Amino acid sequence: MSGARLLVAALRDPTVAVRDWTALISAARAEQLIGSLAFRMEARTLPPRVAALFAAARADAAQARTQALWEAEMARRALAPLGVPVILLKGTAFTPPIWTRASAAASAISTSWCRAPAWRRSKPLCSAPAGSM
Repeated sequence: MSGARLLVAALRDPTVAVRDWTALISAARAEQLIGSLAFRMEARTLPPRVAALFAAARADAAQARTQALWEAEMARRALAPLGVPVILLKGTAFTPPIWTRASAAASAISTSWCRAPAWRRSKPLCSAPAGSM
């Protein structure tokens, strides 16, 4: 079974028989699912090296969760005076089209992006009927 198929099987059913731990862990790391896999298999009896690796992955995932929640709270506090609803979206795939490159000559290492100020936008990014949020 390929690493990807094994990963899917293990995430679906944490009690699945695993013969190739290296393939499973490699696939989980490649897909950034090692923390999720570690939490799903937490109750399972694991080989000692896998158990240690999964313990570290759970600790890393918990730290990442704490950091994300802290960042969300800081954003909430910063935006609270605006009195508008705030929606958090995961990842950068939701970047609105009003984001533009600050400099065409930006280096490959640090590409900067800037957002047009709210007062310069001609219309809202999205609008919902009053009372729907």
